[in-house]
Amino acid sequence: MQTAVLQSPDVPTVRTDPPFIDVQNASFSYMKDTPLETIGIRNVSCSIHRGQIVAVLGGTQAGKSTLIECLNGLRTLHSGRIFVDGTDIHSKGYDIGALRDRIGVVFQQPETQLFEETVGKDVSFSPRRKKLPAETSKALVERSLHAVGLDYQTFRLRYVYALSGGQKRRVAIAGILAGEPEMLILDEPVAGLDPRGRSELALLVKRLAQESHLTVLIVGNTIDELAELADYAIVMHEGGVLLEGTISELLNQAELLHDVGLELSEAAEIARVLKQQIPSFPTTILHLEELCDTIGRFCTQPKE
Repeated sequence: MQTAVLQSPDVPTVRTDPPFIDVQNASFSYMKDTPLETIGIRNVSCSIHRGQIVAVLGGTQAGKSTLIECLNGLRTLHSGRIFVDGTDIHSKGYDIGALRDRIGVVFQQPETQLFEETVGKDVSFSPRRKKLPAETSKALVERSLHAVGLDYQTFRLRYVYALSGGQKRRVAIAGILAGEPEMLILDEPVAGLDPRGRSELALLVKRLAQESHLTVLIVGNTIDELAELADYAIVMHEGGVLLEGTISELLNQAELLHDVGLELSEAAEIARVLKQQIPSFPTTILHLEELCDTIGRFCTQPKE
């Protein structure tokens, strides 16, 4: 599959600084060399730079989850290479445990990675595993909870099972932050959240990226949910990278995104259909208010 790197003439999307993550022709299959072999990712190449907030988008079985598991060292490539800060993570002697400290993952169902009884104990897992002094561990837990908008004194003794879905996501993120990672991967973090919850999460992620100098990778299947978050987006399909670019650049390919099963916002879907009838109608539209304004402008244009 050939990747299309989209770039508008006014906004350069190709960076020249060395990437933090550099994936080169990476492939992985489940149950490889058996009759049940299934492709996870194939010939994936992409780069992620420090400080970026990158969205990985795609429909079901596009390869998104497999890719992040390979980035974190949870799965070993069958071919290709992954470099972190210029070092191949599959090279002899590479410390995969240290890699997982550097690249933290919050999975789609955060409750699956909350295994301690109370919030404080759960968030302190990484500092305790590193055998950090008690005062250092406490400071990291307090700082991490504060970073996700949870008060330490209020939540440290609260039972994990009593938390709401949104609070569990925040605690899961805090647990990763307590390990002081360089990169945070969020697997479909907006799934199941209402509009307010999605907006709050967007603000949280942007603030974390800015204040903690984190590189962030966010996985999802609906472009409008991640549009407010991402500086850059990678679209996957059938295990490969199909498109790369900014959200606006991707929306210029709305017909292709629709064809590969990527969910568009209601406004973007209407704009896509209108473009079939009006070739000059823009598809870089995410919200209904913007759509209505655009339709209004087209309706008031003088007829030729």
